[in-house]
This record gives sequence, structure tokens and C-alpha cells, in this order.
Amino acid sequence: MKLAFIADGRAEHARRWVRCFAKTDDVVLLSTYPCDPIDDVRLHILPGVFRPGDSFVKSSEQSSQDKQKSMLGRLVKVMIKYGVDSLIRPIWQRVSCVDVIWQRRSANRLLREFNPDLVHALRIPNETFVLAGVSNGPKIASVWGQDFIYNCRHYVLHRWLTRRALPRLNAITADCRRDLNLSLEFGYQGEILEYFPTNGGVDTLTFSAGTKQSLRKPLVVYARGFGPYLRPDVLFEAFARQLSKCPDLFLKIIAPESQHEFMNQRMKHFKIPPESHVVLPFLSQADWASLLQEAMTFVSPSLSDGTPNGMLEAMACGTVPIVGNIESIREWVEDGKNGLTFDPESVDELEVKLSECLSNHGFRERCESLNREIILNRCARKTMMPKIRTFYQSIICKSAKD
Repeated sequence: MKLAFIADGRAEHARRWVRCFAKTDDVVLLSTYPCDPIDDVRLHILPGVFRPGDSFVKSSEQSSQDKQKSMLGRLVKVMIKYGVDSLIRPIWQRVSCVDVIWQRRSANRLLREFNPDLVHALRIPNETFVLAGVSNGPKIASVWGQDFIYNCRHYVLHRWLTRRALPRLNAITADCRRDLNLSLEFGYQGEILEYFPTNGGVDTLTFSAGTKQSLRKPLVVYARGFGPYLRPDVLFEAFARQLSKCPDLFLKIIAPESQHEFMNQRMKHFKIPPESHVVLPFLSQADWASLLQEAMTFVSPSLSDGTPNGMLEAMACGTVPIVGNIESIREWVEDGKNGLTFDPESVDELEVKLSECLSNHGFRERCESLNREIILNRCARKTMMPKIRTFYQSIICKSAKD
């Protein structure tokens, strides 16, 4: 197959996806941001002006020096430091869509030359907005994370562009069933809606069972950073309260480097001592897996979400998920059975859930066993990627007949 992908080429989930097909197919990646090359992939960088560097992207493949090259990236770091990011980001989300104008032109030219059998955008903004304007090949879009549940509902321009783009697609995939339903609400008029958990599956060779839960130290992992739909302060306050009862409790925070200084300021605010926490940059897949294999719990206080890869990877490693009680999460975690859910704005509720997890060895061991089985049965990459290949082939065949 000749496959074209429109994606943020810095993001690890996009790079993993593209690499899977590059092993056997002729693949081109049109990246909406400058990124490093990928073996066996033809790479083109689409033009853009509104780029905040690598300040928020989840990637461990670029050097720290590369991450600091962008003047806009440094500006974002300053905004986070002084707490004005929450005011600026909504404006940025709106104006960044302007890049679609010249990215569409460039994508159209490149795809006419490549003539793909299929074009797949791995996210709604801006990738699917670009995809809707190209003329070559059947078009597939993946819904990711906050695409519908947050961006479309909070930003008028995103909603307008989404409603114009979705009717032009041949198919939509999503990592939670909620987003398949929302695609109809936001304008998709086709019949092909496919559910692919994590949009590619968990690598169960890398993310495998670690230290038995009964032997793990009281280590809490938070890997979401700051964002308009995240409530990390709820975790920090609940952790601080629990720390007074369990002095050995330790918090490891994984976040973009631009947020580290602000994270450490929040630790001081909640009187969490340096010996009880550490803030780390995004890790390689091997190091991230090693951390999860030792952690007692993975906590995510999110007000809205898709299906977080980090949560599923934690479940694969035997780490107990303590996650916000929201619709997409309930597709995976049943409170009191294979994890714990809480009101993501309630410190009291999260404190109770942390205490329950720390004190109940039997519960943690049951979660460890159940979650490993869930991951193997529902979203192991070794079974998901062949299904996606078959899905691609079916779309190409259907398009040829039509």
C-alpha cells in the first residue's frame, strides 16, 4: 500500500504508528511541525507560523537543545512560569488554526506527487482540517484525546472547522466509543466508524508485569503536566495530606521541561518536601515502562479525556489506576474492581482513594491481575495493528468500487 499520514511528527504515538507501516508499505509523513527523520519514511514538513516549539509535545526523542531552539517555545516557558499560560492558551488555540490555509496548499501538492492509496490524519486539529482540503485518496481521521470533548466544545473556530471537515471523510477511528458517537454530533455523515483502543495498541513486550504489587514501594506517578482540563493541584494537595500519614510516600511527576519550574513552585506551595518528589522530563519508552513496573499507582485528575495511553500502559505494568470519573475512563476502569475513580475536582475524594489503594494489598493484587488481562484481550499492539491494516485495505477496496 501507498500510505500518507498527516500528523505531528514530534509526537511519539504518531511516530510509532507510522513506523509500524513503514516496515512493509510505501509511507509518506506530512508533519505539521518540524521533526526528526523516521527510518524508511518519506518526510515533508508542512509550513506553519503559529508553533509554540516543543513546549507541550510528548516526545523523548529530541535533545534538550533542540527543544529550546524555538523563540516561541521559550516564550511559552516564561508564560507558564508566571502563570499566564491559562489566559494565553485559548487565544493560541484559535489563531493556530490559521496555519491550515498554507498547510492545505502544501499537502495537496505533495499528495498529488505521491498519489497515495489512502490518507490518514492522526488528530482532528489541525491535521484533519488539512486532510479535508486535499484531493488524493480516501480519507480517514482519528479522534484523539480532547479533539471533540474539549476543543470543539470550547472553541468556536475548532467547532466550525470540524463541522466542515468531517463530512468529507471516508471513515473515522477513535480510541473510545464516546468519540465515535460525538463524531455524528459534529458532522460526520458516513457509515464507517471504527474503535481502535489507544489508536494502535499497547506494546505488551515493553509494558509488561513488573514488581509484584505486594512488594512495591508507595510510589505515585503523575504524567499529565498542566492543562486547562487537568487538575494536578487536586493530586498535589491530596498527596500532601497523605504524606503526613505515610512519610515514605513518593511522587514522580513526568512533564514537559517548560513546566518543571512551575511544578516545583507548586510543590513548595503544598509543602511537599524535595525528598518526597521529583519532576522528570518525558522518558523513553523503556524508562517509562521501568517506572510503571515499580510504581504503586498512576493518578490522572482530568476533567475530560479520551483513553490515555499512559493509563493503559500503567495497567499493563500492574500499576493501579486512580483516575477521574469521566465517561471515556469508565470504558476501562470500574471503581473498586480494577482501579479507583474520583471526582477530579475533589481533594477529599482523591485522598480517600489514595489511602484505600495504599492500605489494601489484596485490592492492588486483584487490579494487577485483572488489568493485565484487560490489556492483553482488548488492546495489545500485536493484535491491534493487523486489524488496522485490514481496515485500511477495506477502505481502499471500497473506495475503488465506489
